[in-house]
Amino acid sequence: MPDDRESVFWLNIKNIPPSASNKAANSLEIAVKTRIKLFWRPASIRLIPEDAAPKVKWHREGRNLIAENPNPIHISVMDVIVDGHDVPLNMIRPFETLTLPLPANSAGGQMIWRFINDYGAVSDPIKMTL
Repeated sequence: MPDDRESVFWLNIKNIPPSASNKAANSLEIAVKTRIKLFWRPASIRLIPEDAAPKVKWHREGRNLIAENPNPIHISVMDVIVDGHDVPLNMIRPFETLTLPLPANSAGGQMIWRFINDYGAVSDPIKMTL
């Protein structure tokens, strides 16, 4: 694994109940799938999302929203709202630049976004003008 940036792994767990030999005429069986994001952050990286998120650079290019993460850690995004319209985004990887299409009826002027910290808490909204 690289030691200059955080790594992410997806842990998928599927729980399927065993078949009962004495099944009742009416029964309900539920299979549950859990997906967990697992981050590995090298000890040399002391940055946390609360300090990294303000360093993410956002700007507009034509009908696209550009997000640049100059940080060595992932930024887990809760939501991005541009002019009242949701822009789908889950995560920005370390040192990644993303190009996201803006909604057709969005002027791309005002933006609000929130991120998720290491403990799963959602940040206060960060407001900006593009």
